[in-house]
Amino acid sequence: MRFDHRPGAAQPPAPVVAVPSGATVELVVGSDVAERVALRGYGWSRYVTAGSTVSLRFVVNRPGELVVTIGDPAVELGRLRVG
Repeated sequence: MRFDHRPGAAQPPAPVVAVPSGATVELVVGSDVAERVALRGYGWSRYVTAGSTVSLRFVVNRPGELVVTIGDPAVELGRLRVG
């Protein structure tokens, strides 16, 4: 799944994506500006450079929600609902 961040553009509501427990997820986040991307609930964060993407491939193995954020203060890009 992919989430994109374009500051200054109208942002749609952050989507919630249902993911079955045990599934392999490839998360890709793109940004027009350099920012820190985090996956809350998973303990992962990386910096994305302006005009680039950062990705993470992982297996979701706990029920609940993981929140994808970017920047400080954090802007929510989306949620993974694991069930």
